[in-house]
Amino acid sequence: MTLPRTPDVHAATIARYMGAQVELASAPNGAVVNRVALERLHASEPHTPEVRKIVDGVWSVIGHSLVNVHVIEGERGLIVYDTGFSVKEAETILRDIRKISAKPVTAIIYSHWHYIWGAGVIAEGNPDVEIVAHPNLPKNLASPDLPIPELDILQNVRAMTQFNNFMPAEGPDAAIAPLMDFKPERAMLPPTRLVQNDEEIVIDGVRMKFFTRYGSDADDCITLWLPDSKVVLTNLLWHAIPNVYPLRGAAFRDPRSWIMGLREIRDLNPAYVLSTHTFPIMGEEASRKTVTGYMDALAFIYDQTVRGALKGICLQDLKHTLALPKALRDIPQNAEVYGELSAFPQAIFQHALGWFDGDAANINTLPTTVEAQKMAELAGGREKLMAAAEKALDAKEYAWAAQLANYLYRLDPYDAAVRRVKATALRKMAQAATGSIARAFLLSQARALEGSVKIPRVLFMPAARLMLTSPAVLVNHFRVRVDPQKAEGVDQVLAVRFTDVDKTYALHVRNGVAEFVAEPARHYHGPDDTIALPRLAWAKFYTGEYDVDALLNDSTAVIEGSRERVHAFLACFDHFDPRTNFSIPPLR
Repeated sequence: MTLPRTPDVHAATIARYMGAQVELASAPNGAVVNRVALERLHASEPHTPEVRKIVDGVWSVIGHSLVNVHVIEGERGLIVYDTGFSVKEAETILRDIRKISAKPVTAIIYSHWHYIWGAGVIAEGNPDVEIVAHPNLPKNLASPDLPIPELDILQNVRAMTQFNNFMPAEGPDAAIAPLMDFKPERAMLPPTRLVQNDEEIVIDGVRMKFFTRYGSDADDCITLWLPDSKVVLTNLLWHAIPNVYPLRGAAFRDPRSWIMGLREIRDLNPAYVLSTHTFPIMGEEASRKTVTGYMDALAFIYDQTVRGALKGICLQDLKHTLALPKALRDIPQNAEVYGELSAFPQAIFQHALGWFDGDAANINTLPTTVEAQKMAELAGGREKLMAAAEKALDAKEYAWAAQLANYLYRLDPYDAAVRRVKATALRKMAQAATGSIARAFLLSQARALEGSVKIPRVLFMPAARLMLTSPAVLVNHFRVRVDPQKAEGVDQVLAVRFTDVDKTYALHVRNGVAEFVAEPARHYHGPDDTIALPRLAWAKFYTGEYDVDALLNDSTAVIEGSRERVHAFLACFDHFDPRTNFSIPPLR
């Protein structure tokens, strides 16, 4: 198929999903994947555990997990940069650290908050270990980088999808990137020293300079400079094109900050660049070329997105405008093996201008089900629309087949034939994809359509884990579940007193909204009723393990006031029943 060309829109960016020749290969676990992606992934991301000596007194422990760990020898012991994602990962990393030296770990430096969870293992019980972190790290532990924290239960599912939790370990649908365990055993140690930008200190006899001004996928990144060995340790250089926007959703990752951080590294003229995710970069020339090329890819993404918007390219087409110049494509770390370029421009545009792309026809579009019905009518009926989808599938126009099947899916998500066409289209696109994130979403949803896996709509942490969360959060976040139709005419305050921590909060339902009341005693409308209970009982209600009746029948819950009124009040809120919590309906 020859795609029509509008100014600056590159057909090649979607060609692999519309019938272009794609050579497939099999990964060692049997995964069917775009051969180019497989080759580039192995060229930029360590997969085999090993210890590499960088220079006297500095080593990299790579290939164990999502993150590389770096070791610096001090006068008394070892200084470790990052600790892994879990206790299990840290245990394997520590075994390799012990191949380097038997010295105790005297200090741990957190590159950012994502890989701090193995610190207790790496420290081996040393109570005097120094933990160095960015000033923003404590904030991020209390409230991770979510613009709307109430959506964390939705982002949890999308993150699980991105990190391969709904894909098999082996076979054609297997993952090509590491699986991230979302219920790991963790052993984080709190920071003992928060460093400032440009701060120069000596830790265990090693001179260090810290850069904290700029970030990448987090705002608490520490880039570490060892001037005596000309080594940089950083989270700003990855194994793949900078993931400006992850499909799971996250706070905006400003390319300008990322670019400035990389420029800072380049201008140090390092002899070695050690990254959290890619192979060590050895030598001044290689370091300069790699860091500059990575920086330029980010600048290209940002500048060309802005250029496209200024030229009037619509929001939907912006994602098809980017194609890196060959010189940037040739940098191994610029491979589209994690995120894909098509995911980034819309995020940059919407950060600046919001969802409206300037086309007035897009202000009041039809609801998706109405649009689907109109499309079916336009095609001459559902049967003809289905025939068009199957024809597109036969022509290997998988993106178009998926779009056509999606209209029919919206009209009847249980139709087996529709699910088959959509699943086939998604799987074919997954096999052609270069990025592991897009591949994971495409394959996971294909498998859910076929009934091989169930993807929940929202995912709560286990009730026991929620004991680590402030009970105020568990009451406050409940307010976004109020059903305005059920709450119509209600003007009522329910106090929730947690008996195990002696804390009381309240919800005030009025005018179809629920206001969180942090200090009920000071609120203008006193509580009409109170429910007194331990945090665990409320957590079970919060996660859907309990419905209203189960909560009120819990022996630890005591009602002060009218039981009937409390029941009616709580029934105004959505209940996430585990039996119906799915993003793709199960097969009938």
